[in-house]
Amino acid sequence: MKIKNPLWNLHFGNKGIIFMLDAVIAVTVVLILITASYYYVIKSEEDITPNLQIVRTGSDIVTSLDNQDLLGPADLRIEGKELEEIIGEKIGNFTLFLNYDLYITIESCEMKKTEECEAYSIGNTIPNDRFVATGKRYFTKIIDDKKFYYGMIKYWIWLK
Repeated sequence: MKIKNPLWNLHFGNKGIIFMLDAVIAVTVVLILITASYYYVIKSEEDITPNLQIVRTGSDIVTSLDNQDLLGPADLRIEGKELEEIIGEKIGNFTLFLNYDLYITIESCEMKKTEECEAYSIGNTIPNDRFVATGKRYFTKIIDDKKFYYGMIKYWIWLK
């Protein structure tokens, strides 16, 4: 009976090939994992800072409106102007000097036996081609110690 010749005439036979292939596959998998994790770490660090500034600016604008006591029902009149018109002017002043654009919806309800709610919107159309930060804030307003209003303001802010 004739003994089969091995594929290669190696000193230890063909067993070393299997270990070498196993090591090459393991190194390849490790390199792919390191490359992928490096890519995602670099990508995550790129976008954080500018977008966070947009979110903070939107929050500051809405907080400023609340601190000036300008959140409430749309038909409320202050110094002869409707609240919706005053808020539009204030937002125009903010966005005129800053490089941001803004869209706001305000929903306010009067607390009575039957709650009457109304909503109104101010601002430009929300774009789809850039980062848009969103947020909301809840508010309460008492008028002449007789009427109690509560509501929510939602805002969308983006770079022009």
